[in-house]
Amino acid sequence: MRYVDTFEALMIASRILDVPVQVLTTDHTLHLLESALQSAQVTFDGRDLVEGIVHKAATLAFHVSRNHPLPDGNKRLGWTVMNMFLEMNNHELNRDEARSISLMWSVAAGEADVAGIRHVISYWVRPKELVEV
Repeated sequence: MRYVDTFEALMIASRILDVPVQVLTTDHTLHLLESALQSAQVTFDGRDLVEGIVHKAATLAFHVSRNHPLPDGNKRLGWTVMNMFLEMNNHELNRDEARSISLMWSVAAGEADVAGIRHVISYWVRPKELVEV
């Protein structure tokens, strides 16, 4: 499984905030961002503690949003990192835009947790259809 790394997330954040990456590379930002990005990769005794692509995607969206690594744009970064993770692993998110915005506002307000995100996006996540050439 492929995960979004810190550099990729910083590039996304740079675009979201329209600021150079160098502005975002403070120790505070890096520690919070790295912690959030690692949350979906936690293992114990060689086994994933966060199992399945939907659970991993929900974990990323939640922790990136709630860790607040950026001065602004944390919900957008959490949502975009989740989408990028799914894309990197040949899945897509067929979503309802209004519901997805509402979901991320709920995360920011502390009203939705990983299980809540996982429940909602489980209806939206689908494997990409491979096209034969």
